[in-house]
Amino acid sequence: MSVEWLLFLHLAGAFLYVSGAVAAAALRLAALRRERPAEIALLLRAVRPLVPVLGIGLSMVVVFGIWLADRLGIGLGAGW
Repeated sequence: MSVEWLLFLHLAGAFLYVSGAVAAAALRLAALRRERPAEIALLLRAVRPLVPVLGIGLSMVVVFGIWLADRLGIGLGAGW
């Protein structure tokens, strides 16, 4: 796989991770502002589908980041 594709997949994973985390945080904050338990439960249930998005995004960041560093000959202990 080319370096460009590895970088694209690494950045796509970062986008998935960050967007999932922001959406989950927004839903949680919205749930904290509600009074009725039914509304709170509805908003917190909406967070559940975001958990796999976070997991997939984080996995993509780690796997493709390590693969990209290996392909470019950069050690994992090196700074950015």
